[in-house]
Amino acid sequence: GTRPCLLLYSPGESWEWFKALGEVQQQYEIVEASSYHDAMNRSKGNHVLLCGVDERALDIVKHVRSVSKDVFICVYNERACDMPVLRMKLFNELKVNMVSYHPESITCALMRVLRIVQNPGKFDCVRCGAKKLSEDSLCLHEPLYHANDKSIDRMECPICRKTIRGPYAVHLHHKHGPIGRGEEFSGDAQSSHPRLYSFALVVCRNPNTRKYLVVQEFCNSGYWLPGGAVDAGEDIKIAALRETKEEAGLDVELKGILRFEMSPRKEYVRLRVIFYAEPLNEDLPKSIPDFESVGATWISAEELAHSHLRGKEPLRWCNYLENGGSVYPLTLLTRESTKVTLSDPFVPTNEAN
Repeated sequence: GTRPCLLLYSPGESWEWFKALGEVQQQYEIVEASSYHDAMNRSKGNHVLLCGVDERALDIVKHVRSVSKDVFICVYNERACDMPVLRMKLFNELKVNMVSYHPESITCALMRVLRIVQNPGKFDCVRCGAKKLSEDSLCLHEPLYHANDKSIDRMECPICRKTIRGPYAVHLHHKHGPIGRGEEFSGDAQSSHPRLYSFALVVCRNPNTRKYLVVQEFCNSGYWLPGGAVDAGEDIKIAALRETKEEAGLDVELKGILRFEMSPRKEYVRLRVIFYAEPLNEDLPKSIPDFESVGATWISAEELAHSHLRGKEPLRWCNYLENGGSVYPLTLLTRESTKVTLSDPFVPTNEAN
């Protein structure tokens, strides 16, 4: 099969961890650029560019993106992962596809690129012009490469040739590939939601760093809280944990409830429960772009106030908690006929003095 080229470039980074990954190393033609000139000459036609954030590396990123929109560009740098403003700049101004400092996530993304490259077909990507993609490859390519791109809301689907009146990415996800053929289940399919539209949002704070978990939403929408719709037959607490795992890549523990919200409409009722949570471990947030999100990061209260947000809600809940707002016990939310017991409000650890 096709053996794509992987260009490693950044004088300030060490690639020993990557060279030890035998499976990926065997399936890629790995080129470690020893100089700026070498990287510039080799960048054309590469399928993947993996680099750091030093000045010359970012010049390489600008050059590669200027000559080719279909190269998968991943920035491998701890600082870029920990600084939300820098992360957003890399996506929006330099048009990178992924920012990560987690070797396993990068390896997973590289394996997905391989699946795309090694399964050719007759379709082209309408965004970047990547050619000869199979139906499954196109369904894998769209979220991995373009999760942060602006939504395309009206177009002719390149696969079924139907006119799409909603978001192209949503149509592709639900109507084509393994999910469209019924080989895989997608709980967020519109038909699975009951008339009571229930949603769970999670405000997750690390008690040690006092930073908040935010998700980088698709289509350059900005940072937002982990959360989403509750599937039919699903407990809303389970939905909160599932959505946090899917969108942010982390396992968390629900500690309490911040608020219940209900919005009655003529044809439906919308219910939201906003949970307070803390991380179960020190795992890194998700960094592989997919249908659920572009990735996630930890952000301080100060950074949150100056970041690109999908809406003001993350900042509002951050301010609420930082000013000693109450967190109510999870026992407020129970199944019918559950035994009534007394409980004390949960107090988050490491509260501000």
